[in-house]
Amino acid sequence: MFAHNGTLKLPAEVLGTLGKYRKMMKGNNDSEVFFWLLMSKLEKTGSVKRALQSSGKTILNVWDEAPEEKKREVKLPYVSLNFLLSDGERLYAVCKYDGYKPKYRDNWLIAVKPARPLMEMCYRLEKGAGREAQGARGLVVASERTEPDGEWVPLKDGSILEARLSGGKVRHEVERLD
Repeated sequence: MFAHNGTLKLPAEVLGTLGKYRKMMKGNNDSEVFFWLLMSKLEKTGSVKRALQSSGKTILNVWDEAPEEKKREVKLPYVSLNFLLSDGERLYAVCKYDGYKPKYRDNWLIAVKPARPLMEMCYRLEKGAGREAQGARGLVVASERTEPDGEWVPLKDGSILEARLSGGKVRHEVERLD
């Protein structure tokens, strides 16, 4: 399972780095390119964290090699690489937007200007029996709070959350990507 909330600005150029994974593409959107880039790096590194770091380097290399006119047009290599990834046993939530701050010039952005950074993800442990720091019965990860109240924890820029079930409880860890 994979869900990406962000924009890879040079997907066609990154597509050229996928090797055998290029054949896996079913569509032509940036999220699918990013997914297969992650999968190619995961195969080599065996770690989601290292795969993301390697993917980031590839994206920046593509950016460095892009013509100056293309860079002026798209302005950034990506807006965010926020994603959820699961292999069925573990859930990974990554918040990575490198401090990108959208300009609040559009009326709708002014009207909904959030109290926390716009790209920052969050999570909360499900309430219920066994709600200890590392023993909740459930976990919700979101790009925005799903309700205003609740014990939401920010997943800060440059962080990875890893969660798994153990003994019927959710165990999770958050660490920095750097």
